[in-house]
Amino acid sequence: EQLLYFYARYKQANDGPCSTPKPGFFDFKGKQKWEEWNKVKEMTAMDAMTEYMDALTFIAPDWELSVS
Repeated sequence: EQLLYFYARYKQANDGPCSTPKPGFFDFKGKQKWEEWNKVKEMTAMDAMTEYMDALTFIAPDWELSVS
């Protein structure tokens, strides 16, 4: 679920609102990704980036130290 959370906010920040058709019934992974991204369709790119960074900092407080 964390990965889907990050995926949705990444896609919203970089690509904007979900505009792709919903994947087919048997595409379980694609459908989950689409649904999560579609949930944040009203979120601004800045809000999506902020939520992404806040969540990352919460689960890995020292992540910035490992970025070179």
